[in-house]
Amino acid sequence: MSEREWQALTKSEEAFMVNSYEIDILAGVWGDLDDTDQSRPVKELAGILLTLVDRGWIEVRRVAPWTSPSGEKGFQSGELVPRDQLPAVLEDPAN
Repeated sequence: MSEREWQALTKSEEAFMVNSYEIDILAGVWGDLDDTDQSRPVKELAGILLTLVDRGWIEVRRVAPWTSPSGEKGFQSGELVPRDQLPAVLEDPAN
């Protein structure tokens, strides 16, 4: 992504990009959204995320359990959620 492209992002798009750079879980984006964006319907926010996915700037992966060599339990990036499945996955509160 060029500096010009970064400067052209909306605040919502920037929040999703920061979230992805931090390799955070998707729900972590709420901490980067401003108050106005936090009150938007999830479907509207999902549309913003999908435009970034379509540009190839973000990929959405499932969270997978992980155990460190020392035995500590944690999570890691799991399998990629295919683009055609993303709208349904993002609209499902269980996800």
